[in-house]
Order: sequence, then structure tokens, then C-alpha cells
Amino acid sequence: MLYPAFFFLGFGLSMWLVVHNTVRQVATPEEMLGRMNAVIRAPSTVYAPWEP
Repeated sequence: MLYPAFFFLGFGLSMWLVVHNTVRQVATPEEMLGRMNAVIRAPSTVYAPWEP
């Protein structure tokens, strides 16, 4: 019972990240894509060492 829950939770999170990134990139003008990706990536890179 617990293994299917872990599988679907992980699969759902993965799909959410893919959809979220796709929608964000489609909604961003082409000349701003590099800046948008940098703004999104910077905090995750800075805070990753402090995640539990």
C-alpha cells in the first residue's frame, strides 16, 4: 500500500515540474528566456546546501 503511494507521489511531482517549466517557458518571450531561467535557477542553487 505504501509503495504505490510513493510511486505516484514521485511521479506526480516529476510531472508537475515538467508542466510548470513548460508553461513558464511558453509564457515567457523568447528574448527573456535566459534571464527567466537564471532567476528561477539562482535561488535553488543557493539554498540547496541548506535543505534538510
